[in-house]
Order: sequence, then C-alpha cells, then structure tokens
Amino acid sequence: MDRNKDDNKEKATATDELPLEGTAVGGQELPATEPEGEVMEEEVPKHRFAAIIEKEYPDRKFEKGEDYDEAVEELLNTLIEFKSKSSEANKILSEIFDANPELGLVVKDMRDGATFREAMARHIDPSELTPIEGDPDYEGWSKNKSERIAALEERKKREDDFNANLELSAAAIKEFAAENNMTDEQASTFLAPFDDMLAEINSGKITKETLIKFKRIMDYEKDVEAARKEGLMAGRNENITAKREKAPKGDGLPHLTGGAEVRQGGNRHFIDDIVDNANRNKIL
Repeated sequence: MDRNKDDNKEKATATDELPLEGTAVGGQELPATEPEGEVMEEEVPKHRFAAIIEKEYPDRKFEKGEDYDEAVEELLNTLIEFKSKSSEANKILSEIFDANPELGLVVKDMRDGATFREAMARHIDPSELTPIEGDPDYEGWSKNKSERIAALEERKKREDDFNANLELSAAAIKEFAAENNMTDEQASTFLAPFDDMLAEINSGKITKETLIKFKRIMDYEKDVEAARKEGLMAGRNENITAKREKAPKGDGLPHLTGGAEVRQGGNRHFIDDIVDNANRNKIL
C-alpha cells in the first residue's frame, strides 16, 4: 500500500512540473498551440461610411477600403455641386418673389392644394395681365401671345388630322376584312400584333421581338420566291431520278441508234442480222 502511494505521488509531481503553453523554459517561450478544427480568419473592419455608401450606390461592389474612399469623394463632389446650383436657384427665386409678392402668394396657395386658376383669381386681377402698348413688357407679352395662339392652332390641327386618320384606318380595315372573309373577331385577332407594335413605337421603345416581326414581314416575298425556286429545282431533280430508275438495264454496251431500228419480237429478216453484225463490228 505504501509503495502505491509513493508511485501516485511521483506521477502527480511530474505532472505538476510540466510547463504551461506560452511560458518560458530555459530562456525560450514555448509556442502556443492552436485549437484543432476550422481556423477562423480575422474579420476586416468595414469602412466607417460603408452603410451610407452602399445605400447610395447599391449596384456597386466594394472590395477594399480604397473603393469606399473613391465613392465617398464622388458623393461629396455631387453634394457640393447640388448645393451650389440650389443656392443659385434659390437666389433667383427669392429675387422674383420679392419683386412680385403676389406670385409668391399664388405659389403658396397652390402648395396648399389650390389650382392655378383658383390661386390666380384670389391674388391677381385678370385685367392686370393685359399690358397696353407702351408698357415695358408689352412687346414680350404680344410675342408670347402670338406664339401661344400658334401653338394652340398647331395642336388642334394635329388632333383633327389624327381623328381623320382614324376614320380612314377604320374604313381600310373594314374593306380588308371583307376581302379576306374575316369576321369582326378574326379581324381583331389579326390586328392585335399591329396594335402592340404601334403602341410600343409610340412610347419610344422598340424591342428585339418587334424588330424580328418587321424583318419577317419585309422578307416574306423574298422567302416565298426562294421557296418556289427550291421547289422547282427539287421537282426537276425528282424527275431526273425517276427517269434514271425507269431506264432499262442493258449489258453494259451503249444503246445503238445509228442504224435501222431492230424489230423486237416477231419474225426476224436476214437483213436484220446483217445490220446487227455491221453495228457490232463498228463497236468492236
């Protein structure tokens, strides 16, 4: 029993004397062992303005700090330019409102929900809007009035032309449907793609699908002609092939057509034998 106690005491003493990781032994520091398993990479801190920049430029990709710095500089330049233009515009508007206080009141009422006519009627007498000859702004007013009247007449002309074109189009569609034995429903189905294309063009947007439709329409006559020629050629080739297949197979010798016609079947005349021998000698 005493001997076992001594052995356990020696083991405990040896274990207690083992050096800890990171402690110096003989003047040298033992390297610390890393825990087993996945090694965690050190997280790189984000730029201090990362959230603001990523919100302002959501389509950009920022991989390093320099990318954020460039975006910050760009944003600052944009804000400085905007501030400069805004200050200039505010100065001009302030001068206009100071010289025409009733205009500021009109704008204020419109901001609060009034229409332009309501605000004008409240603060400006219509008679004051018509200058008399000799007033400083008479010439400009007269010019602007003439331009406004010309613009109204031009717009009315466009509307009249548009309505007239609609009537002509309706008559043309009706005539086309009658010539092609189309019902109203069939005519509407036929015209639907054209309506889509026209709406797309009028909106200023043209897609690739629309261009493909136009190309098919423009190439139709050419494609039909090419198909017709291809069909004729195919028909000729078929006729040649059929003739070749129907031709009788001989013994390899050319067909003799230079002498008298050889009578097939029936009684042969001795002259027939003479002609056959003569033609055979020519070939040999």
